[in-house]
Amino acid sequence: MHLLNGALSPECVALTWAGAATGVTLAVRHIHRSEVDRSQLIQAVQLTGVVFAAQMINIPLLPHASTHLVGGALLAWRLGPCLAAVCMTSVLIVQAALLGDGGFAAFGANVINMALIPAMVVAQLQRIQQTAWTPFLSGWLAVILAALALPLQIADGNTALPVVPFGMEMLSSYAVLGLFEGFVTAVALAVLSSVYFSQSRPRTIGLSMSVAVALLVVLPFSSSIPDGYEAAAEVSGLSHLLTTSSEEITSAGDINVWLHGIQVQVSGIISKLSGTSSALPLISFLACSVLTAFVLSILTRRPPDLARRLHHSGYAH
Repeated sequence: MHLLNGALSPECVALTWAGAATGVTLAVRHIHRSEVDRSQLIQAVQLTGVVFAAQMINIPLLPHASTHLVGGALLAWRLGPCLAAVCMTSVLIVQAALLGDGGFAAFGANVINMALIPAMVVAQLQRIQQTAWTPFLSGWLAVILAALALPLQIADGNTALPVVPFGMEMLSSYAVLGLFEGFVTAVALAVLSSVYFSQSRPRTIGLSMSVAVALLVVLPFSSSIPDGYEAAAEVSGLSHLLTTSSEEITSAGDINVWLHGIQVQVSGIISKLSGTSSALPLISFLACSVLTAFVLSILTRRPPDLARRLHHSGYAH
């Protein structure tokens, strides 16, 4: 579901950036007013890293389309909608800057689709009587709403594109692919509740690191089948949305050119520093964990002393 540079019109780029900034700002204000203790910070860093790693693994569920865990609903249930929105934004920042997964120009839309929409879905479901199916419903519904929002974002300022067939293809694909999101969300919440509530302290950072490393190990086995968004774009004749050619970027407007140029420079620097492409996923995972810890430390007015925090979490034992 990661939109690339050139997929959106300049008007939509500005609009989605403004919407994302507003949503994240409201989330940050809520975090400032909330009491977030050390155990919550540790859990947030752990889960954000696991979600980041899980997004790298594509699972083939349809003959023409694969999917991967988005994780927005999972984070929202465990951390709270506002904290989850900020954590998912950190994931999207690292993905765009280090992996080129999602464009800087489309960053606002990606935040709305994968960070804010899941957080809002969970926030609304938390207000009603919850059942055993509620976590599953939240994951499925978050993916469906994102699949509906994405064609509308592409259509804004691009009325000549065949958006209706694309939107129908997105909806039909993610009605099925979203079942995976709902299932993983429900199962992961059950497992996490058992792990965390069975201990007096959240001493599970070793387990989280093991899960993340295991996911990175199986990365070479990730499906090469296009994900639901990519498959829908190809079937609908919108395959140009999946490229970042200079022609597409230029035709999308100056703001896309400027943001794409920044992203190319950042990616070039990261590639030189990483040395090999095989090391980049692990570097990105570590960068995501560090960025999340740093951002949350600032937001909760705590010093970003990772070594002390990891030591007290039990990882050093």
